[in-house]
Amino acid sequence: SVYSSIDGVLFNHNQDSLFICPLGKQGSYSIPNSVLAIDYSAFDGCIGLTAISIPNSVTSIGNYAFEYCTGLTEITLPKSTTNIGTYAFYSCSNLLKVSIAKASPPSIDAYTFGLVDKTKCQLVVPTGSLIAYQISANWKDFSSISEYNFDTAIRSISYHSPKIYGISNEIIIEDLEKGDLIEIYNLQGEIL
Repeated sequence: SVYSSIDGVLFNHNQDSLFICPLGKQGSYSIPNSVLAIDYSAFDGCIGLTAISIPNSVTSIGNYAFEYCTGLTEITLPKSTTNIGTYAFYSCSNLLKVSIAKASPPSIDAYTFGLVDKTKCQLVVPTGSLIAYQISANWKDFSSISEYNFDTAIRSISYHSPKIYGISNEIIIEDLEKGDLIEIYNLQGEIL
């Protein structure tokens, strides 16, 4: 009366919350369209999963949801996703691409993608939202951010991150490409 199971995956009775996937699950897995929430540690340690399809119905990804899913190389988060928990993709060490269809960056913390190599993992965001992700806490840590039109599946703009650091009251900017625009602001948001 409280739980249900489909192919060994445990859900609540209404199948709108996914509670746990067996550790032995292999290959690809499609989360049913009825699911609204992927709960705490639902896929934690499922190293045999190579692909997970998350439907547009999912609004919440719980803490530790995909922790240690080392078989994943790519994940796409739907635009309906408003909550992504701490450690949700922690130690998904083989992730090479994270696509998120939501134009406004959901809040994440430093551990959400902890131990994911953000210099190798590409972040793909909706067309028109590049700057929002570039300045958003923790999303901006991805070195490569590109835009994609998720509605029509037409690739638009790529972004290569220059290296910026300070030395002795100077700002050093390296790895600029022809046509790169650099704007520097003070802490009050005024352009310098």
